[in-house]
Amino acid sequence: PIFIPGREWLFRLWKMRKSAKGGRNVKKASARPRPFQPPLFSPNAYSVGGGPMNVWLFNYDRYFNTHMPGVRTFESFPELLEGLLFDDLPARRESMRQWNERE
Repeated sequence: PIFIPGREWLFRLWKMRKSAKGGRNVKKASARPRPFQPPLFSPNAYSVGGGPMNVWLFNYDRYFNTHMPGVRTFESFPELLEGLLFDDLPARRESMRQWNERE
């Protein structure tokens, strides 16, 4: 089983990175794309508009497999701790095994 942060919580953390690094004194990354970056992983290749939130949601839904039975998302540290302490991990492992056998 794996616990990953939910998309809203990850986006809040992403938005807070400016203040965590010192606010306005942060050097901005260059606007040029990195060399050898395949277009498959570039949100610009899919013309996702509407600001950083839509890009973040697009990438989260595309690259994190939250539909799998062994993946559990959490939106806060207390929710993570609750899942680690009280989730039925053997039952979750068994559901993962059955899902893998079907796929």
